[in-house]
Amino acid sequence: MIDGIEILSPKCIKNINYDCICIMTGSEYEEQIRKQLLELDIPSEKVVDFYGFRMLTDGDIMADRDEDSSWKFDFSNEPGKRLIKELNQVSSELALITVITPYYNAGKFFEQTFRSVMNQTFPWYEWIIINDGSTNQEDVQCLHKFANMDQRIRIITIENGGLSNARNVGFTNAKTEIVVPLDADDLISPQYLECVYFGLYYNKDASWCYSGGVGFYEMQYLWRKPWDAEEMKTYNSLMATAAIRKKDWKEVGGYKTEKLPYSEDWRFWLDMLALHKKPVSVSSYYFGIEERHQDYCMR
Repeated sequence: MIDGIEILSPKCIKNINYDCICIMTGSEYEEQIRKQLLELDIPSEKVVDFYGFRMLTDGDIMADRDEDSSWKFDFSNEPGKRLIKELNQVSSELALITVITPYYNAGKFFEQTFRSVMNQTFPWYEWIIINDGSTNQEDVQCLHKFANMDQRIRIITIENGGLSNARNVGFTNAKTEIVVPLDADDLISPQYLECVYFGLYYNKDASWCYSGGVGFYEMQYLWRKPWDAEEMKTYNSLMATAAIRKKDWKEVGGYKTEKLPYSEDWRFWLDMLALHKKPVSVSSYYFGIEERHQDYCMR
């Protein structure tokens, strides 16, 4: 338990099973985090900074437990409602994980997505935003305004080619070996990058790491299902956002681009399964879908 927050610990991730969640005291958790970061050759001064980045507030806790340990959920507690971290405190040169975001005229809801990424407890990331030929200049200006606020953000502008193409551009340009696709109107809880990074760090044979999800606004729901490869043949039980190893993305040929919109996420997961790739799951609701989004467009 850290500042009232339940979090999946590195110890739990190392011995992970799909229904496992471990709550540790702050001192125990911080000591293990310190050891893991030292193993990753992160400069000592950045390890010290980690504790400041771990400070969270109740408004950014997506899920909690009541007295009988069953899940309860307050759908008003969306991640990114406000900024709780100082910007420009970490260089992208220290990145261990990359977030990639296709952006097409997405300024309307992007500010909350921006804050949810900036609020991460794991600050060693780069954020590549692919401006996929946006036609609305106000949306383009919005993107540049937020990108200029933090040195970890990099904009790549391309001709409009659709969601799959934009994601592939993000993967290709990622400096790190772990990549997280995140749509421009979706949200991640403050612990998301931390948990999925360590999920893959301790499970070398896993190709991707995912968590449960939450639907906000008009469609409110909690999503978390046991992994079932057989079910995936007829029903897509995974969300698009996950931590994916870049080498596995490359082996399956990336996201397939088509002339017409289709379920590119499902196709990608099936391509991974066809090559006998497998995932690992962290047991909590760290990913949020804003159910008020506009459709991603390809001209």
